[in-house]
Amino acid sequence: MIDQQQFDELVARHAVPGAVLAVSVGVSVQQFASGVLNVSTGVATTANSLFHLGSITKVYTATALLRLVEQGVVTLDSRVVDALPGFEAADARTTQGLTMRHLLTHTSGMAGDFSYDTGRGDDALARYVAACARVPPDHRLGATFSYCNAGYSILARVMEVLTAKTWERLVRDLVLDPIGADHSRLLAEEVLRFQAAVGHLPDGRGGLTPPPFWEPTPRGQSAAGGLCASAADVVAFARMHLTDPKLAVMREPQVAVPGSVPEHWGLGWMLWRWDSRALAGHQGGTLGQSAYLTVIPDADVVLVLLTNSGRSAGLYRDLFARLLKDTCGITMPGPWAPPAEPAATTGLAGLAGRYQCSSWTFDVTYDGSLKVRVTPLGDAARFREPFSLDLVAASDTEFFGRSPGDASWRRIVIENGRLHHGLRAAAQARTD
Repeated sequence: MIDQQQFDELVARHAVPGAVLAVSVGVSVQQFASGVLNVSTGVATTANSLFHLGSITKVYTATALLRLVEQGVVTLDSRVVDALPGFEAADARTTQGLTMRHLLTHTSGMAGDFSYDTGRGDDALARYVAACARVPPDHRLGATFSYCNAGYSILARVMEVLTAKTWERLVRDLVLDPIGADHSRLLAEEVLRFQAAVGHLPDGRGGLTPPPFWEPTPRGQSAAGGLCASAADVVAFARMHLTDPKLAVMREPQVAVPGSVPEHWGLGWMLWRWDSRALAGHQGGTLGQSAYLTVIPDADVVLVLLTNSGRSAGLYRDLFARLLKDTCGITMPGPWAPPAEPAATTGLAGLAGRYQCSSWTFDVTYDGSLKVRVTPLGDAARFREPFSLDLVAASDTEFFGRSPGDASWRRIVIENGRLHHGLRAAAQARTD
């Protein structure tokens, strides 16, 4: 399968400062640690080191909600406004119709990447959810899938009100303690007890360096991405899902995801099929850290990779392609790429225009071929510069593009007045 030397070589080849890999086949778990937690201090990575899981946290939040569903506290189709008297979204239809299922499946239409630091107190979630009312939606309720971090904060606030416990206490009581996850922490100040990874960003000279500060997720948004954990604890969490039949409903497809690797979304989980086999998982990215979780239910296999680099996608692909083949006989598809010859298309001029969501603006132009100018907004603008793509058509609605110097192709789907890219849906701006 893989040994320590091979893991060390791969981590070094991909210039990832530190990483931990955990492979669970049934109850047998192998772990490998490599590199350093911080290039400035040289502290070695160990199997017990904590990494920032980012959006993998959402599956933990979803699991806590499902436990409350089991207890009869709430249902998947309970309305938010019934649980949170006074709740308001930016439009009346969402205020009245928004349910737990919409939030779990990223179909709420609410501004998905709204960022607002409401402090570290126990009222952080309440204040954040109240602020969401001021932000225009990305699309109408239930119209399509568009990744929504804000939705998981609303879920967490619903749970707080229904149980009179903080989100952190609920996740600890309902998810972490039952599996003995003693190397998982939900508050940044708790992480200091452990050896923890710091993120690494490009230093402008071809290397990586830690940012000037360790940036925790604001508490009001922690339910969407604040958990820090060891790889072994993430395996224990995933194995709970494989062994508890009551949680299998979370892996049932709920909504299609246009233009992305996960073909569907379940209740918290990304879902896709390779070689006609069902896989579930999630990924997370924070300031200079990346985390990967994949579950293959019919083989009873869990793969976890935690890294302290925002540029670890190549390491993930090399490792998981090999491990999926060795443990399950599954071939990971190659990276996205356009067809050798662009597809014959019609009506492309009608796709031109501006498409916008809460975190990105896409300006699509047509002069015989499509081009798009991508501009980050809000928090995304802190880390990304605007860039342009020349699009190669795979069909009348599917396109591929990459910016100069980028080895990876991006996939864009434009249909029904929306542009889908990077799990986000941007609506075409009206011209009248």
